[in-house]
Amino acid sequence: MYDLLIGTRDWQNTAWSRKFYPDNLPDDWRFCFYSNQFRAVLIPGTVWKSVTTKDVNTWIEDSDDEFKVVCELPAMFSEITTIPELQDSWKHFQEITTPLSNQMAVYLWSPSAEQSQQKNFIPAALEIFSQVKPVSLLLTGKQVENLQLSGTMVSVCWSVADCESPGPHGDFLVTLCQENDLKRIRIVIEKLSKWMGEDRQAVLIFEGDNALVQAQQARMIAEMMAV
Repeated sequence: MYDLLIGTRDWQNTAWSRKFYPDNLPDDWRFCFYSNQFRAVLIPGTVWKSVTTKDVNTWIEDSDDEFKVVCELPAMFSEITTIPELQDSWKHFQEITTPLSNQMAVYLWSPSAEQSQQKNFIPAALEIFSQVKPVSLLLTGKQVENLQLSGTMVSVCWSVADCESPGPHGDFLVTLCQENDLKRIRIVIEKLSKWMGEDRQAVLIFEGDNALVQAQQARMIAEMMAV
């Protein structure tokens, strides 16, 4: 079984960064510092708007191959409604992110309601994305009902606040969590361990102002549970 990856949404949250990073640490050293404390990070879609190839190369230099990135796809991938346009945007996005491919673990994509209404759009988009990395979908309940994921490598992102347990599908699961209670965090980890079994991978991403503390606690719990 793979180790459970644990991290936070972004590494630059001003609400907790002062408590985590040394006072004299330059801002451009923060990714390196973070990657030495955790094994994963979710790079939000909003961050990609200003990312350059130079930024990506710096992240690679500042971390090791075992450090993994969850790539939340930018909002434009939730706004496009034709496959040719999607292919053009995807090609450009890949030009920026390809150097990070060894550390890129999974894409997190939030299809829009309009995209869900386009016949065969989501399956076609997933086929394009999945050629590069596994995909975890952030969906509403109605969207999930309309998709046929059985037998695919695509998972449905588990939002702990909205659902008691992860869905059965996929090879790589993204879990979003804001739990503070240690018993609840342990239960989440137990469920992820069961989901992973012997041959699947999962990442537990904490969000919000307390994300850092929650992620540190979760990592200790997971280590004690040998997950």
